[in-house]
Amino acid sequence: MWCPLQRLLLDSQMQPARVGVEPEWTRADFVAQALRVAARLRETRPRAVALHFSDAARMACAFLACAHEGVAMVLPPNLAADNLVWACEQADVWMTDGNTPDLARDVANAAQAAADAQAGRGNIEVWQLTDEAILVEARHGSLSAQTAQTAQTAQTAQTAQTAHAAERRAPCSTSHADDPEGAGQVPAHLLNLDTEVWLKTSGSTGQPQIIGKTVAQFQAEAEALAQCWGLADEAPVDAVVGSVSPQHLYGLSFRVVLALCAGWPIHRMQCVYPESLLAAALPMHRSVWISSPMLLDALGEDRVGPRLRGSVSRLVSSAGGLSAATSERLHRQLGILPDEIYGSTETGVIAHRQGSGPWQPLPSVQHGTDAEGALWVDSPWSGGRRQLADLVSPQGSGFMLEGRRDRIIKLADKRVSLAHVEVTLKEHAWVADGACGLSPVHKRLAVALVLSPEGATAWREQGRASVLNALRDHLRGSLDVVALPRSWRVVHRLPRDVQGKLPLAAWQRLFEARPLAPEWVRLEDGAGDRQARFSGQVPWDLVHFAGHFAEFPLVPGVVELDWAITQARTAFTLPPHLIRTEALKFRQFVRPGDTLELTLDWQPDRGRLVFELKGPEGICASGRLVLAAHRES
Repeated sequence: MWCPLQRLLLDSQMQPARVGVEPEWTRADFVAQALRVAARLRETRPRAVALHFSDAARMACAFLACAHEGVAMVLPPNLAADNLVWACEQADVWMTDGNTPDLARDVANAAQAAADAQAGRGNIEVWQLTDEAILVEARHGSLSAQTAQTAQTAQTAQTAQTAHAAERRAPCSTSHADDPEGAGQVPAHLLNLDTEVWLKTSGSTGQPQIIGKTVAQFQAEAEALAQCWGLADEAPVDAVVGSVSPQHLYGLSFRVVLALCAGWPIHRMQCVYPESLLAAALPMHRSVWISSPMLLDALGEDRVGPRLRGSVSRLVSSAGGLSAATSERLHRQLGILPDEIYGSTETGVIAHRQGSGPWQPLPSVQHGTDAEGALWVDSPWSGGRRQLADLVSPQGSGFMLEGRRDRIIKLADKRVSLAHVEVTLKEHAWVADGACGLSPVHKRLAVALVLSPEGATAWREQGRASVLNALRDHLRGSLDVVALPRSWRVVHRLPRDVQGKLPLAAWQRLFEARPLAPEWVRLEDGAGDRQARFSGQVPWDLVHFAGHFAEFPLVPGVVELDWAITQARTAFTLPPHLIRTEALKFRQFVRPGDTLELTLDWQPDRGRLVFELKGPEGICASGRLVLAAHRES
């Protein structure tokens, strides 16, 4: 079933009949759409195209179309404002699948920002790809106008490609055997292997970096994986199911490029949650999973039923270390060991392993260490020799990872491994997740952690000080006293990205100040402009718990009242002065971790704000607040 990336748009009876599933996308229709998109790219001649897709099969279609025409691709990792502007600085066309309704508006704003900074043209088209058509949003000055480009048939596109083959850049050198149009000519449907793809790193160790790769490098990496795993001889699979985004290198390399070459039909939507991954895989007789440790950890003991055992032919995990416990559990549940991948956006895939043994470099990967024992690699897809910050110890033909050089710090002339602190913390039954580093405020060792259900119970019943003292005692068993954290933050979840990584800037923001209130989310219920509802979860580390019932933390009533007024001012235009309260009642304690619903009813004719705060066990507080423009009222 193996087909080189370069030849995927050539008609071949050896390739599977389907490219996408859920919904199904036949190979013939997929190729026809890729050629339609390629033909329009040739007409438009953009300097670069920004790609943003939730649908991995449509990402594959756009990728091949751009590679066919030699048009550079820009992949923003998400639609944060800085990534939008970066993409608009490079590209004058965006391609998307339409699953982000406000993308055209956001791109227009970003394009204007790029134009104002004289970094971009400010003249952007947004192409929404369906399985049969290209819907073009007009340029940012009048985004409401749409035109459907459906008249371009596959035959027309194919004819145009052939006519253009002589004038476009030669995709690659090719043998006569790969040249159905005659010796010395490049087949019109081959890809331009020099086409560039630009990606952005996660910023987990500092500022994000821009990394450029070529289609040739993607092809070389895929062929090395095929050789390593014997993919050319594997039995067909129903689909490759993925929990990682095709906007990142890992998702693009494995869910798109490797899947296309291996003949794995692509399950089109990203399975973000364990439930969606299992639901997608359950009907399949044979599937491949592309996932991350964060999601695989969340599968747990009871979610993977016996029906899936033997139906997963390969499980690939990357974007973080997979714990031995999770690997063993998956082996027991599915009957296979996960294939762990070690690499980075800068280097691509470096090595692989199953179980807890040494990492084995892929074929063609040269590697060694510098004077401090940090790994360097060189491969056909790395873009030259790359020095990494990962410390390793040689083990036969492979190596063991010993942690990042920048994650070993000096405190009081002692070397402290941040990774070791994290691993030790996660061994405690009260900790579900944790991250360690230097506090951006005090430059002391700091920990941000997520409580397990047992830890949450202990926090509510014993208080902050008791729980943190227990965790310090746990760390003392294996750490020097200087390695004990001095600053702690307990949060509902760590701000990891979709790949499971924790950007350094996001981690540092956790320590700027302890929270004063829940992160309220407004609920849309059509109640009108004088009613509003919010939901939120009480922070574990709420600043108001300090010194207030240390062994039984609860939210003071005056704080609950402040939350009601503060949120009301975000929803309504209120008079500035609180005159009095009426019918004020506090019925239930508000505790750490409680999920709350706040209901507000503003009566401007009477100057009254009616509020109700509801917790897990019913109404916690309610009352009326009288407000006025002047205190004497």
